[in-house]
Amino acid sequence: MTKDPNPKEFDDPAKLRGIIQNALRLGRDDLVLQCQLRIADLAGRGFDDEIEREFWQSVACAEEFKRIEHGKTILLARTRQKYERDGALKCIEDWARNPKTTDGFQILIDAGHPEYTGEAIVLRHSEKFSAEVISAAKDKLIEHGVNLDRITRPL
Repeated sequence: MTKDPNPKEFDDPAKLRGIIQNALRLGRDDLVLQCQLRIADLAGRGFDDEIEREFWQSVACAEEFKRIEHGKTILLARTRQKYERDGALKCIEDWARNPKTTDGFQILIDAGHPEYTGEAIVLRHSEKFSAEVISAAKDKLIEHGVNLDRITRPL
């Protein structure tokens, strides 16, 4: 019996995606998820600011879930364009304020990882957001059945 690779020991998303392909072939959804979350973690590593780091972890996580669903790279192009125009903080504020859900939000909720949503970032860093944004984020998460205790821990 061979030992499973430990995704936390890898710093190269391409190698992690190779592990994902093997894990998919073997029906190892648990290992697929570990690799996806590791890729998301790596995406945020280049940022000192917590909001920026968690923003890119959120984007990467949603994109990795989409990659498995579609079998190819699918970027959240509108999110990336908005980031270029407005920055992470404004993106997250707008996501929380918008009564509609973004593609990324729905992907993360459907995958069972609401802790990666922009709304969860708002709650973890409430000192950086207005009461209106915090309330909207809470309401949206609750409306989607999210246990708020689960998402307030750091990523």
